[in-house]
Amino acid sequence: MKLGSSAFHDGDDIPRRYACDGLNLSPPPACSGAPAPTRGFALLRDDPDAPRGTWRRWAVYDPSGRQCGAARGGGRQGARSDAEAGRE
Repeated sequence: MKLGSSAFHDGDDIPRRYACDGLNLSPPPACSGAPAPTRGFALLRDDPDAPRGTWRRWAVYDPSGRQCGAARGGGRQGARSDAEAGRE
């Protein structure tokens, strides 16, 4: 399985519109190669170098099926390490 984004490529800098000092938008996820029985996805963005240990900065899931790209507009936001929902 492969996870990426149409917003930037592996090794590129994250465009400012997706950065916290820009518009802080969530980049659109794209995935391929999921096994046939896949029923949904969860995308977690953890920061292992945070000062207080690993910090969950973003959690989104889409229990409706194999549409990883739905996480941008139709996915459900999970809780971050600070117990807030949405992307940090």
